[in-house]
Amino acid sequence: MSWSAHPGPVDGRLRRWKGIPATRFLVAGTPAAARLSWDEGALRVLCEVGDATPVTAGIRDEDPALGRLSDSVEIFLDARGERTLVMDTNDFQFTVSRDGRRTTFKGSAALAESIPKPLTSPPDFQPKDWGMNIPLEVAVSDGPEAGPDGQPGYRIEVAIPWSAVGGAPAAGHEFDVDVAVNDLVPSPGGDGPPAVRSADWTSQVRFDSPAAWSRARLEPPGLWPRFLRRAGPWLAGFGVVLALAVSFFLGRRAVRRKRLAAVVAAPLVVGEGLASTSDDPAERLRRSLGPRLREDLTAESLAELAGVSLRTLQRLFRDRFGTSPMNWLMEARLQEAARLIRGGDDPVTKIAYRVGFKDPSHFTRRFKSRFGVSPNEFRRSAAGPPGGGEGPGEGS
Repeated sequence: MSWSAHPGPVDGRLRRWKGIPATRFLVAGTPAAARLSWDEGALRVLCEVGDATPVTAGIRDEDPALGRLSDSVEIFLDARGERTLVMDTNDFQFTVSRDGRRTTFKGSAALAESIPKPLTSPPDFQPKDWGMNIPLEVAVSDGPEAGPDGQPGYRIEVAIPWSAVGGAPAAGHEFDVDVAVNDLVPSPGGDGPPAVRSADWTSQVRFDSPAAWSRARLEPPGLWPRFLRRAGPWLAGFGVVLALAVSFFLGRRAVRRKRLAAVVAAPLVVGEGLASTSDDPAERLRRSLGPRLREDLTAESLAELAGVSLRTLQRLFRDRFGTSPMNWLMEARLQEAARLIRGGDDPVTKIAYRVGFKDPSHFTRRFKSRFGVSPNEFRRSAAGPPGGGEGPGEGS
């Protein structure tokens, strides 16, 4: 019996059982396989049965909670490993039917006291005490690939909590276990009661009682499972940090691409030599600014180009564009620089002077703050014709 961390819910699937060896046996010719594993919380059993035809008998099961007798899997557990031939008070029986219904039994104290010891064979009938209300976790898979080796049948996974059976979930602990399958088959012609065929994983035939105890020992985990067990929380935390870092990196790249895609050729302020015929001060400023971007412009000079007083220009920009004339000028210079970088091969320093920056390093810092990339990165990334769009002074 081997150790397994068994993460995740009990779901009746094989993916977490791949490394656990299977004990294969036959139930009157029907193939079956059982796997056992354990962790700190529970003893775990997975049983596969190659039976494609569900059958329910017309007689009631010994436990009324199960209703009619049907195909089922039985797990017998002697938590203390006493190897008694009768089910005493330390022995448990867990029955799970093909439709997921379940019940639990405990060996009878009266039987344990009345049967002489030693016995060469268990009695034909062993009375048991009813349901101990043990909260079994159960998952059932039924379908064309649920049997052993992917053949038609059903699969039952059960988790038995150690706390409910008085076991000792520690490496080296030994106990006795037996796993059996009760397979119902239709009678010939279909007009009689179904036959019950039972066998445990040692191929011995017995119904409702253990046919033969098998000794199981909780093997310690290997080096890799021990590492995962101890490092699991740290690895999980590292995974979260890594996922956040990757998301942040991809988010920055997405923002950068978005910024590059949103850059326009220029804010339509480079109308070289165009005469202004509009009565709108912002339009006059926009049309006359192009040839003078390289000059050391002030707010007063912008008002002069617009043909209004400085106070009027400041009020107009505040009400219409939500910014000041000098901020608008900075945006105009950066947009014109972006257009020139994208559309030509002049050195970045030359372009910086052309649009009115006296310090190329200051230009680089402002450009990167605005567009998310340096001028040289922008030139490499923004291949193709310039896009269009509104710049400073556009819209309302």
